[in-house]
Amino acid sequence: MVTHSVKTQAILDYVDGQPVWVRYGLAFLAVSAAAVATFYIPVLGLRAPFLLFFFAIIQATFWFGLHQGIFAMLLSLFVANSYFLIPLCISTPDDIVVLNIGFCILSAVMIATTGFHRRLTKTLRDSRYDLNHAQAVGQIGSWRMNVQANELYWSDQNHRIFGIPKGTPMSYETFLGCVHPDDLEYVDRMWRACLRGEPYDIEHRLMVAGELKWVREKAELEFDRNGQLIGAFGTTQDISRRKQAEEQLKESQRLLAESQAIAHIGSWTVDMASGRVNWSEEGLRLYGIVSDSHLNLTFEQFLALLDAEHRPAMRAWVESCAAGDNPAEIEFRVHKPDGSIRWLQGRGKLETGPDGEAVRMVGTVQDITELKQAMEVVRAGEAFVRDLLNSLPEHVVLLDQQGKVTSVNEPWERFAREQGGSVCELSVGANYLDVCRRWSAAGDSGASKALNGLESLFAGQRQEFFMEYPCPTADGLLWFLMHAKRVNHSFEGVIITHLDITEHKAAEIMLRETEARLALTVEAVHAAYWDWDLETQALYLSPEWKQQIGFDEHELANCWDEWESRLHPEDRDMVVTATENYIAGGQQDYELEFRLRHKDGSYRWIHARGGLLRDQANHPYRMLGINLDVTEYMKSRELAQRRDKMEHSFRLSVATQTASAIAHELNQPLTAINSYADVALKLLQIGSPDPQKLAHVLESCGQQARRAAEVIRQLLDQLQQTKAIREAVDINLSVKEALEFILRYKEFDAFQIELELAIDLPLVMANSLQVQKVLLNLIGNGLEAMRERGEDAEIMTVSTRRAEGDPDMVQVTVCDSGKGVADGIPLRTLFQPFYTTKSTGLGMGLAISRSLIQSFGGSMWAERNADSGLSIHFTLPFAK
Repeated sequence: MVTHSVKTQAILDYVDGQPVWVRYGLAFLAVSAAAVATFYIPVLGLRAPFLLFFFAIIQATFWFGLHQGIFAMLLSLFVANSYFLIPLCISTPDDIVVLNIGFCILSAVMIATTGFHRRLTKTLRDSRYDLNHAQAVGQIGSWRMNVQANELYWSDQNHRIFGIPKGTPMSYETFLGCVHPDDLEYVDRMWRACLRGEPYDIEHRLMVAGELKWVREKAELEFDRNGQLIGAFGTTQDISRRKQAEEQLKESQRLLAESQAIAHIGSWTVDMASGRVNWSEEGLRLYGIVSDSHLNLTFEQFLALLDAEHRPAMRAWVESCAAGDNPAEIEFRVHKPDGSIRWLQGRGKLETGPDGEAVRMVGTVQDITELKQAMEVVRAGEAFVRDLLNSLPEHVVLLDQQGKVTSVNEPWERFAREQGGSVCELSVGANYLDVCRRWSAAGDSGASKALNGLESLFAGQRQEFFMEYPCPTADGLLWFLMHAKRVNHSFEGVIITHLDITEHKAAEIMLRETEARLALTVEAVHAAYWDWDLETQALYLSPEWKQQIGFDEHELANCWDEWESRLHPEDRDMVVTATENYIAGGQQDYELEFRLRHKDGSYRWIHARGGLLRDQANHPYRMLGINLDVTEYMKSRELAQRRDKMEHSFRLSVATQTASAIAHELNQPLTAINSYADVALKLLQIGSPDPQKLAHVLESCGQQARRAAEVIRQLLDQLQQTKAIREAVDINLSVKEALEFILRYKEFDAFQIELELAIDLPLVMANSLQVQKVLLNLIGNGLEAMRERGEDAEIMTVSTRRAEGDPDMVQVTVCDSGKGVADGIPLRTLFQPFYTTKSTGLGMGLAISRSLIQSFGGSMWAERNADSGLSIHFTLPFAK
């Protein structure tokens, strides 16, 4: 029945929520359905044409509303007359009128009755809604039980409290199934007692979807007229929040009691109206009250527990609290019943109501016996602390919370007496902050810094600060380290120490100067340093170290593997072995030269020196060293070595050419001597005063001449035994290397040398050292000629290209803008031995150069330039 009522209410709510035209439309459909049924059922149409229309009017009124019912009545009256009454009863119009009047009266009665029933239904629905809403707000559900049928009827809120869906068949057993197992016996016992007429007002727990709930249930029994029990009506209230609050209150009270017991602090209240005193458990324990007979002590009985010396002060303190003065705490001694004496500290205040009337006094009492004993110990130890402070080398100053100097140690007093002047202002009783403010206003930057630091301490922004400051004294400038620290213990304020750091400051300045000189030295020599921890294998490479090989500081990792991987393959084994030997003690010094790969792929020569740090057991634990980039030095050394080789080759060639020239010059006279000797011998053979003797002399002369020729020939052969080794040579590279060597001579800086080198030239067959010597000779001669000419000489050009007449040869040209050669001198004489246009020199350079070129299958010649200077050309064959 309840379910049907709920469904009816739901339908009415739904229909009432629709637009008006929808409800009129539904009323129209109801009348239309009645008209169709009446038309197709002849019995109704002939004998009861209004029957179905009455039903449509009732339904329209109930479901759609009063106005829709009236609309259905009018529409039914029209349809009934138009299709049934008038066509069938034309001969009796009076009957039609009577029927219509009766139809209208009955319809009005039905509409009024149905409308009233609809209003009652809506009122009941609203009341039920309000009841459910009130139950939901108050978290109170209602229920009714049929005892004979064992059926339960629950409100919506009751279903929500128990977590059981609506529509579930409910019984007493279903209810017990929700009760907490620990409360099941109690609930069942109280319900059966209720059935016997005892009150039913209980609190118990429920288990709802695994959640614990507390509920309060009340019930009243219902009896019929004969006094027979027919059922019971009751309520169920969710009191989970109240129970939680009670549990929290109990827990808070327990924690408060435990906290008071731990801290030895009790509490008390006095109701001003009744004079009743309430004590906490710890408060009773502190006074030694252990029996119920002492719970209602009078004030005089309470005073009897105190030391007689402190009773007057306690009486005055309580009166002051009762007057609302809220005095400070009071300290007193209590004689406990067990004979012990304890020091207690009391605090209290008066609480007033809205009208200012005194409501109650509240307060606390705390056992401070240990604190009192500790204070005695502190006072007993003050002398020791004073002796300790006086033994410190630092100057110690104690300030209270206002910055006033409360105490200083003897070193400070002694320093103040010796120095006098402004230092004496910081004596006991002076305000340290005020003195600093005065000095700061006078321009003392140190005092200003100290003032800022102290003010931040007193403001609680930090706990301590340090500062260094200079102090002019009669003994000169002294440096002090000031340390100020805030303390909040038995002494509240600031402790300041001043430590003389003059010697430390001087050492620090000397160290900075040494570091600056070292930094300048390292910067001047472009040294990089490294630090290798042998225990952790951590390696530090300085930014300069990384810059030596083209990296920024963060581009290269600080690790041994990175350093080792950049070693030149030919140097790696040597460096690693030498490092291991040095660490193991196999060699005394660590000084190496090796190559490291640059960021651009080239290699840089590094000169490294290192040293070991050893622990007390003489075990190495750290290795430090520096790296110097000696690439330019190594290049210079290599060039010097190559220059020495070229000079040696040149000297050998000079000697060879010189020997050739000497042989050429001596062979002719020697040949003439030999011929004359032969003629003389023949003349003597014809007839001579002493033919035998003359023949012997002339024969000896011929022998000596032939012997001299043989010696010269042997010398020439010996000088020509060392022949240059031929190899494939990059002629453009040789030109660049020769030019690099020439540019090292600063006397040629005024002249510009341009290179016009053909690309993709094949390698030539020659000796690289001798080709470079030829190039050095030609370029050097041209630059000297340009220097002799002076300011008119500007540019020298060195070019390479394929020879015009022979594509298998390369042609190299050195074109200068020097003074050249006079027109009357043939250019071929430049290549003759001992011919020179310079004030110094043998005149063998060009002769030797052409001889070397010719020995490799090439040729050399000279041409005059159109404007000035000479162009020396030579060719060399390409390698097959």
